[in-house]
Amino acid sequence: MYHKFLLAIVVITLCGARVMAESPHVPPVNSPERKTILDALRPAFERELKQPVKFEVSFFRVLDNWAFVLGKPENAHSGKAINAFPEVDPDFCGLLHKNGRGEWTVVDHAAGFGDPTYVSWPKTHGAPLSIFP
Repeated sequence: MYHKFLLAIVVITLCGARVMAESPHVPPVNSPERKTILDALRPAFERELKQPVKFEVSFFRVLDNWAFVLGKPENAHSGKAINAFPEVDPDFCGLLHKNGRGEWTVVDHAAGFGDPTYVSWPKTHGAPLSIFP
């Protein structure tokens, strides 16, 4: 009887640890993880918006090797909001995946998208649903 009880405790503990390990987290502001992810995302938007970019982040989630970022792009020098398509929406979003070398790469991104363009990304890219709003 004691062995069954002990086994049950071990199984519950392992299952609980697995669930906790699968919860997304928000990288703290100024953390190396946050900086690395945003630095990987930045070139895609700088090419698209044709100016240096910094991000005003409103939503950020990381789980395992996946990251999703949502916010508003700003000019890196002036701090003014960049409205790529102001008649639609000034927001940006990006989906990133960490490759086998430990580098974050952009899987998909969008700016000025109106309807949430990222709703299909979990299915089309295999990203975990829990990192999306």
